[in-house]
Parts: sequence; structure tokens; C-alpha cells
Amino acid sequence: YVTVGTVLGVGLLTIRDSKGKILKGRTRLLQILISESAHLIWCLRCEWRIGRQCRLECLHTAAEITSRWRAAVSRRLRIDWALANKQAYGRRALNLKLVQATWHQIQSESRESIRGDLVAPGVLVGSARHCKPSTRGK
Repeated sequence: YVTVGTVLGVGLLTIRDSKGKILKGRTRLLQILISESAHLIWCLRCEWRIGRQCRLECLHTAAEITSRWRAAVSRRLRIDWALANKQAYGRRALNLKLVQATWHQIQSESRESIRGDLVAPGVLVGSARHCKPSTRGK
């Protein structure tokens, strides 16, 4: 079970194998799952207390909670894969082997589709109207 102390000290959690060696991927996955779950619990509580005026008939359903938890974990998985891109982040990129070790326990087909989305060829379209104009040379 997870206590408040576990949530507060999530960065200190480690998972070790039978020989005492720290399993970096599993440790990181546990830390991510605990922190994302705690954040979701906090968000749901705030929504219920503030947005739903503490009405018991307006509690979040199990399906809604499950869906939002899966979305949060999926979002984190996507962020990890994106941050492991050496072309975009150079030497600041996350270690690809660590990201692979973290998420290898997740279903391979969902992981591959996410990775495919990030590296698929295509054109990025956007508007530059909101960008601050350059003041260089003025």
C-alpha cells in the first residue's frame, strides 16, 4: 500500500533484484506511477470539492477515474519518448536505454504506436502570429 510518506518520498524509492542491484527502469516506472496517481487524486479531489460543490451525487465514476489515469500515464509515456530524442535535445535528451527499461513492461503494441507517432514523417503546420517579433539589430 502507498502512504503519504511514500508519496512525499517517491524520489527515494528503489526496486532491487535478488542480488541487491537497483533496477533503474522498474524503479523509475514505480516513481512515475505513484507521482502521476497522487497528482490525479489531488486533481479529482479539487474538482469534486470546488467544481462539484462536494455533492455526493457528483462523485467521479470508476470509469472516468480509470480513463483519466490511463490518459495521464499515456501522456507521460509520450513525453518520455519525446524527451529521448537526441536530434531535438542533443546531450540533454533522456537516455534512450533508461526510457526503454522504464516502459518495457507496458504493452508493446501501444508503445510502438506511440513511438511511431513521434517519428512518423509529416509536416508540422502552425501559425507564427503569436510569436514575439525579433528585436535583433534595432
